[in-house]
Amino acid sequence: MSWYEAAAYAEFAGKSLPTIYHWTTAASPWASASIIPASNFAGQGPARVGSYHGMSWFGAYDMAGNVKEWYWNEAGSGKRYIMGGGWDEPVYMFNNADARSPFGRSANFGFRCAKYASEGAPAKPADAVTPPARDFNRDKPVSDALFRVYKSLYSYDGLRYRPLSNRSTKRMTGNGRKSRLPLPMGNERVIAYLFLPKKSQPPFQTVLRLPGSETIDMRSSATLPEIELSDFVIKSGRAVMFPLYKGTFERGDGLKSDVAN
Repeated sequence: MSWYEAAAYAEFAGKSLPTIYHWTTAASPWASASIIPASNFAGQGPARVGSYHGMSWFGAYDMAGNVKEWYWNEAGSGKRYIMGGGWDEPVYMFNNADARSPFGRSANFGFRCAKYASEGAPAKPADAVTPPARDFNRDKPVSDALFRVYKSLYSYDGLRYRPLSNRSTKRMTGNGRKSRLPLPMGNERVIAYLFLPKKSQPPFQTVLRLPGSETIDMRSSATLPEIELSDFVIKSGRAVMFPLYKGTFERGDGLKSDVAN
């Protein structure tokens, strides 16, 4: 469904496409930790309304995942916003701004209509919303001495790691074997999931996966959809290692945001 078709149907129904402000308020993206695990990011296709229980704070279903939804607002360069993420996209797309050609159609494009309580609620047709962006071309380079300080933050810390434990739990996935490994590191024990392809032989090229910031608020890695585990990488014959990073999932430690302090 293109933006033009969605907007035409909304007008036919005596409603309109929601503005970016109304949609975001209704979707409650700040509650992603509870909404995303119950939403359709399974990668199998769109589902009938109500099949999943991902509900926003205002009682709206399927605003995360299932199909992306057209907004009214322009995004610059003739594009229109389409938000929420689709069934075949990473879960962080529920929180990220996306914009496409209003003529575009895709299997994961959809929409929902809005009916406002007052005449002044909708944005004006010409309203365009441009996300804030940092122009790195305007930044002033730091001195060589300060750069060396920044560079040192990424230096290998030289910790001596103990051998991996042989104990792990395994189960079969569609295209590979999934193992849950306890990794000793210093005085902590890090849990990592290792996905090995079924149809390839070791040694494997291994992709290390870093999850999105929504995992800061999640307290169980069991809720992570399989699509997040890079199934396409496993199909290519490579392995995927998915560590539970400090501050995420079961290793939550009070971290509240991915914004640098």
